[in-house]
Amino acid sequence: MGVLYKWHNAGPVYLNGRDNSISLGALRFGREDFFVGMKVKFSENGVACGDLIGNFDPVSGKGWGLTVNGSSGGYCGISDQKNLYFGIDDGFQGAWGDCGAPCTHNTLVSSMCAYNDSLYVGIADGLTDGEACRVYKYDGGKRWVDCGRLGGDPKHRTAFALTVHQGKLYASAGVWDYERALGRTDVSPARVFCYEGGTEWLDCGQAGTGFRIMSLASNNGSLYAGTDCSEVYRYIGDTRWEFAGGTGQALSDLPGDIFRMDALTSFGGELYGAGKYRVYKHGGVSDWECVLPYHEGLTQIHKLQVYGGKLYAGTWPCGKVLRFEDDGSATDTGELGDETRLHQANEVNDMVHYNGKLYAGAIPKAELYRYDGDGAWKMLRSHAAPDYSVTEHYSWRRITSMAVFDGKLFFSPSTALGRAAQTAGPETGNVFTWESGVMASCDAGAGTGWRHIAACKQGGRLSVYVDGELKGASRNFDPAMFDLDNDIPLQVGFGTLGRLRAEVGDVIIIGGEFDADALAKEPLL
Repeated sequence: MGVLYKWHNAGPVYLNGRDNSISLGALRFGREDFFVGMKVKFSENGVACGDLIGNFDPVSGKGWGLTVNGSSGGYCGISDQKNLYFGIDDGFQGAWGDCGAPCTHNTLVSSMCAYNDSLYVGIADGLTDGEACRVYKYDGGKRWVDCGRLGGDPKHRTAFALTVHQGKLYASAGVWDYERALGRTDVSPARVFCYEGGTEWLDCGQAGTGFRIMSLASNNGSLYAGTDCSEVYRYIGDTRWEFAGGTGQALSDLPGDIFRMDALTSFGGELYGAGKYRVYKHGGVSDWECVLPYHEGLTQIHKLQVYGGKLYAGTWPCGKVLRFEDDGSATDTGELGDETRLHQANEVNDMVHYNGKLYAGAIPKAELYRYDGDGAWKMLRSHAAPDYSVTEHYSWRRITSMAVFDGKLFFSPSTALGRAAQTAGPETGNVFTWESGVMASCDAGAGTGWRHIAACKQGGRLSVYVDGELKGASRNFDPAMFDLDNDIPLQVGFGTLGRLRAEVGDVIIIGGEFDADALAKEPLL
């Protein structure tokens, strides 16, 4: 087929991440091979979360997409490492995999993060002080490498939050067990650490007075920490943090409301935070503006995630997922979890975009859901406890954290409180995988500045290149199983993930026979 499409502008086009994109019209590949190359400039001081190019149809589950995104496991915001994901699908549901337990006695994986070609996870507790508050790296199969403890304070039990900021992996140390944390029983104020390799962690200081740093988030070149003590802090170097807003009294008109920041994330270049009942936007310094007032029946918001260019919120106690609209309203996209007419015990702990779809994990039965449209959340898998009872919260399980790594969706079913156990069992504290369609990922990040990004589907394999170097490849698959044709126009800068904030130069698309390695190294036009 040769060259199918060339797009060249007199100069780079700036995509603002809010309301512009580039439409390339109808271009169909069916089951054929194709190559896509494009020049993209990523900012050095910002999160990149959006679609580079593609035409995936989320209704039929057919199509393809090349996206840039960062991990956002648990309550954390989107990392600023610019990982690339090239995926195809035709409604294909793959196999489930068990990756084993990072730590035998741990019952809850508190956070996950893809960083520099590896997947890192934090654990909630250990039977001994030495076992607790540790981070592990996935080594394939059911193998995990111990990456060390966050500091030496025995009152720190949990490696709570993980995120990547300006090329470094950060983690917070605290206590997941909410009964222990809220009761102030044998706990210490939370601290943040930076990974230095091996088992070494650099102490970056205490951020506020809370005992849990619920979330870490990168935004416009700064690292933020949201605490369980009505505070948000900005990291200013060494062990120093400056106050970036808080105090429930100043921001609430609901009796008993608090400004607990369970979730922070960057969206469209702005920092958003989820308090107990509401969502706020950071106005700079220590100012926060309420952008989602109290929503009927809502008592907690635990997760903020980007999907389809909109911000979504996961809530308690009915397991509702809300979508923020441009007019300031919120749309209820449906409920996850148990029937709520008699008992309201549903909480959405994490959400992630994976190969064109939005996925969510919920309490009380550690269920994994896929969003197939408003009112259509499909339950894919449950890890409910054998003795589960909706009235006994000690029997509840949750999916606390998820991440996309090596072309797969990773998640972990966990206990509700995260307390260590002599025998944790084959499910709580284990990490599982699932595959939808086929995906190749660049988990080391694309870097910043101008980059030549390329992706190809060829001979039953997907590949991703950065500046001519192969950075990721999928498993082998049967091309006859994937018809990618749909009615969605091909676009640059917009799709199922979100609107891209970046500069885009030339774009070229080639079909038929081609030398992908050579094309990835050549100038585009």
